[in-house]
Formats: sequence, structure tokens, C-alpha cells
Amino acid sequence: MFRFQISNYDAPALEAETAELLSQRREKASRQNFPGLWKLTDHFYAHAAKGPGWESRRKAYHAYGYFLLALGAFAIMLGLMEPGIPALVAAGVFAVACGILEFLLVCRWRPPRVPWMASCREEAKTLLDGKQDYDWAASGAAVTFDEDGMAISAGEDRLAFVSFDRLRDVFETERLFLVIFDDNNAIQLQKKDMVEGEAAELAPFLRRLIDE
Repeated sequence: MFRFQISNYDAPALEAETAELLSQRREKASRQNFPGLWKLTDHFYAHAAKGPGWESRRKAYHAYGYFLLALGAFAIMLGLMEPGIPALVAAGVFAVACGILEFLLVCRWRPPRVPWMASCREEAKTLLDGKQDYDWAASGAAVTFDEDGMAISAGEDRLAFVSFDRLRDVFETERLFLVIFDDNNAIQLQKKDMVEGEAAELAPFLRRLIDE
């Protein structure tokens, strides 16, 4: 069993970690909807990362970049000459773009991994503002997970129960969990509030039951 005795959401780091939880949720949904795009993104990041073999890759990127820029410029000039060949111009532009990309790889430039982080920060601030207006420590609220599901209580009174067939996912940061249920509902829990069970075991426990 895992039990959280809910305390106030007043730690300074919570806003950044709440934004990270929200970003994790969006990224997972995006990966499910656009697997091909994410495969390309992951491939780009893997190649842009400095590591073993970086020096040889850097030289290759330089060589490819110069070659593609020269080839693209030449194709564009030929395509613009009378009578004009639009397809050749387009091919030249594409080659130039690829050449620029090669130089960006040399510089280890990488686009933001996710484009929604700013909106996640705004959403996190709004979410925490609402939570921080309430004295959770005085409420006696608790959340318990066992083999049957998730129970939410206050003192001796059970307020709600969510069976595991209603749970959808769980996300985790250094200090927080975000448990998703009924598709669009979620509960945010602080690891420091865990009074029974081990924090490192909760996410694997929930994922196992969700996947069954």
C-alpha cells in the first residue's frame, strides 16, 4: 500500500516541476499521435549530441555542408537561367537548406525539444495558485493506493474512490507525481507527503496495474 498525507503545496521548486509533469503528459500524447515526427526528432538530437566520434562527425558535417551549399547555389543559378526550370530551383533550395542544417549540427544547435513549455509554465502557475490558496495540512486529506485502486479521504471519511480500470497514466519528477484518471482528470502528489510505501516503487506499481 502507498499512502500520502497531503500537506501544503508551498515548496519553491513545485512550479517548475509541475510544468515538467504537464510537458511529459503532452509529449507522450504527441508521440502517440505523431510517431514518425518524433522518430526524426530523436534522431536529430542523437546526432547533435557530443560524444564518442564527435570529432569525425564534425568534420563530415563541415564537408557535407560546403558541398550541399555549393551544389544548391549552382542548381539555383541553372534553374533561373532561360528558359527557367522551377524543379531545379526547388532542388537547389532544398540542397542549401540541407547544407545549413549540416552547419547547425556542427554548432550543436538544437531546436527546443518541445514547443509547449511556455504554456505548461503558465498552466502550472495557475494550477498551483489554486492549490496554495487552501490549507491542505489542516484538512486531513489523504490519498491511498492499493490493489483495488485509489482512495481519497479526509480524516475517517472516504471522499472518492477510483478503480484501476479508470487510471490512465502516471508521470514523475524529483518531487512530484501526476496521476491521470478518467482521461481528463488528474491528481498531483508530493513525494514528501508519502507516509507509507516507497516513492521509487509507486510509478512502476501503478503502470503495472494500468497495463493489465
